[in-house]
Amino acid sequence: MAQFFKSRKIEGLAINYRYSDNRLIAGLPQLTAGKPVYFEGKTHFIAYMYKLNSSQQLYFDQQLLAEGSYSGIQESGLTGMVAGYPPEELNPQIIQSFPEVLTKEQLAELQP
Repeated sequence: MAQFFKSRKIEGLAINYRYSDNRLIAGLPQLTAGKPVYFEGKTHFIAYMYKLNSSQQLYFDQQLLAEGSYSGIQESGLTGMVAGYPPEELNPQIIQSFPEVLTKEQLAELQP
């Protein structure tokens, strides 16, 4: 598993890539992308948005891959560990943080 992002403020909030089935995983509770994603050495756009006690969404190249309710920090549950480094083609180039959920139009404007 490769970890693209790990929040310093919200314990457990991360964006990961699972090699075994080529899926993105993000959120609290975790969302798993419904379909596999392939990087193929190209630049891609990954977005994760949430609103406390409301919803969360995971996007890959402007396509919604997963959505669900967002609960924030979980008081109990299983923990996991990510070991190793992702291959060079998976290293994120830019990570941006926004204080609010973006509209689809705002999200489209960010795409490289």
